[in-house]
Amino acid sequence: MAHSRAPHAEATNTRHATGLTPHPGPPWGGATRTNFRIRAEERSVPAARRYTRIWLEDIQGIEDDVACESLLLIVSELVTNAVVHTGSTWITCYLWAAADVLHLEVQDQGTRLAGPSIRSATADDEHGRGLLLVETLAQDWGIVPDPDEGRSVWAAVPFTPTP
Repeated sequence: MAHSRAPHAEATNTRHATGLTPHPGPPWGGATRTNFRIRAEERSVPAARRYTRIWLEDIQGIEDDVACESLLLIVSELVTNAVVHTGSTWITCYLWAAADVLHLEVQDQGTRLAGPSIRSATADDEHGRGLLLVETLAQDWGIVPDPDEGRSVWAAVPFTPTP
């Protein structure tokens, strides 16, 4: 697994979803790129999932239900981790499609020293499987610490374009 930076510079707002605070992005257009900023609160997890679903529906030619559902689960896991484990006030999510890959980056403020890591959960544990799920569903994923802005956790999910 690579832990290099997945660039979010390609992202930009394409639509505003109810309950989300839009985050101004670079001035590049395109229906396949978006970003949004949400409060680091538990109620923001379903909002991030809704916004991601809206973005997926806006993209022409993606009918790969497995890839779309995988991306939605990954968004839920990464945003949940950012809410629960980072001490952030805000989280910014970047989504873009390039060639046959859906990209996601979740940037938090990372005020806590420890970064995310895969752990071994027992059968009785109610938590601790999120990054294992991300690793299983994503083609690749990684963590990029940024001492000035927290950290980013990114994932890439392949999809089959509709001819």
